[in-house]
Amino acid sequence: MYVYVYVCVSLDRYAVNFVPRESGLHYVHVKLDGVHVPGSPYPVQVGRLDADASRVTAYGDGLYKGFTGTSGVFHVLERGSYVVCRASG
Repeated sequence: MYVYVYVCVSLDRYAVNFVPRESGLHYVHVKLDGVHVPGSPYPVQVGRLDADASRVTAYGDGLYKGFTGTSGVFHVLERGSYVVCRASG
């Protein structure tokens, strides 16, 4: 996945934002004028190494339909915890 989205914070600082689509080890390649900056590519661990998707279920209207300008609500259940999520759009 290539992401070319960045925001200039100052003359020598940038912020990068990306949303990985799956858990695991990802590498963020940072280049300036086509050359890797020192330390690039940077390893980024997304999610937990011991994550078990079979322990999680989700339900609610917010997973199946949505309307612009309103919040969608759905519930995420993981054995031993409970979270209510609101997605706005």
